[in-house]
Amino acid sequence: RLDYFEVHITEHCNLKCKSCDNFSPIAEEGYTDEETFDKELKRMSELFPNVWCIRLLGGEPLLNPNINFFMKTTRLYFPNPEIRVTTNATLLHKMNESFWKCCHDNNITIEYTYYPIHIDREKYKSLGKQYDVKIIGFSGSEAEEKSTYRYAIHNTKDQDINYNFEHCIRKHCHTLKNGNIYLCTCPPNICHFNKFFNKNLEITTDDYINIYEHTAEEIDEYLSKPIPFCGYCNIATGTWGEWSTSKLDISEWYDE
Repeated sequence: RLDYFEVHITEHCNLKCKSCDNFSPIAEEGYTDEETFDKELKRMSELFPNVWCIRLLGGEPLLNPNINFFMKTTRLYFPNPEIRVTTNATLLHKMNESFWKCCHDNNITIEYTYYPIHIDREKYKSLGKQYDVKIIGFSGSEAEEKSTYRYAIHNTKDQDINYNFEHCIRKHCHTLKNGNIYLCTCPPNICHFNKFFNKNLEITTDDYINIYEHTAEEIDEYLSKPIPFCGYCNIATGTWGEWSTSKLDISEWYDE
């Protein structure tokens, strides 16, 4: 059964990492609708009550002015799983008392990615201790700085979807968006890429599965196989590199 999923509560970001696989550097400002989120989380709790972890992310989730609502709502429908707010930590030391109390009261874990930038880390660690909020590094250690993974996306769906699925590092990043579950982060967010660069990488009804129209068993089965969108990616030529901020150039994601 599906034991993990993630959901954006913010589309855009304030750090703008190069080659971000959520396309956050090129996304317009946007926030998840609260009523839609409530409805989706309720349905997911009916389908998959035993998930072990849910991530609230973006974009940068701390940019969402109503982040407390999303944390409370997630805990309301999922009383037992670990719930993580995954952040770049640049705003963490500026969050107000109501945020920290909400994290504490709802047993929310703050999960930060360690970027090679100057942040007052001692300040937010002190706040975590003060409010008894668990704070962990995404990589598990501050000794491991963030690196960049570049997807090689093509203009045509002519790549080997089975090879891509087998070797993809994102195929378990199941993403909930607008009532649908997506295999990974790329298809639900490719709209930002298409709009910014005036491209038309196609999303079909076979690239997601609706949570209201299908059973848990059907969703599990769907997520065990490649999707048509996998044909756009060339996993074999994906590369790791040193982290940097985006120049908003199409080459960060795309091979002509």
